[in-house]
Amino acid sequence: MVEETITDGTRIAELLASELAGLSVGPLAGVAVVDAAPDATPSEAGTYAYGVDFRGQRIGEVHIRPATAVLRLEGDRFEAATVDRCGLSLEEGNLVIEAGWAVKEAVDALRRRLGD
Repeated sequence: MVEETITDGTRIAELLASELAGLSVGPLAGVAVVDAAPDATPSEAGTYAYGVDFRGQRIGEVHIRPATAVLRLEGDRFEAATVDRCGLSLEEGNLVIEAGWAVKEAVDALRRRLGD
C-alpha cells in the first residue's frame, strides 16, 4: 500500500509524461510528449515542462507548479463533465493535477476530450 502522496509538480508532470508516452491503444496511441524542458523549475504561475502532440499536431502543454501540474489544451478546454474525479480540478478550462495518484484520471480526461 502506498503511504506517501506525491504532491510535487515536477514529479506529477513526469508521471503524466510516462503515462502518455507509454499508451498505445485508442486515441491515446496518437499522443506524444515533445519539446521537453528537463531543467524546468516550478513556479506559482506555472513553468513550461513539455508539449503534447496528437497525430503530429500540437494540442497542448504541461506546466509545473510547486505542488501541481497543469495540462493546458490549445484552442480547446476541459469541461467540468470531463473532470469528475478527486485529485483533479479546473482553472479556466485547464486541467490541474493535484497528486500523483490522479495522473491516470487525467489521462482518462484527455482520452475523453480526444474521443474514445
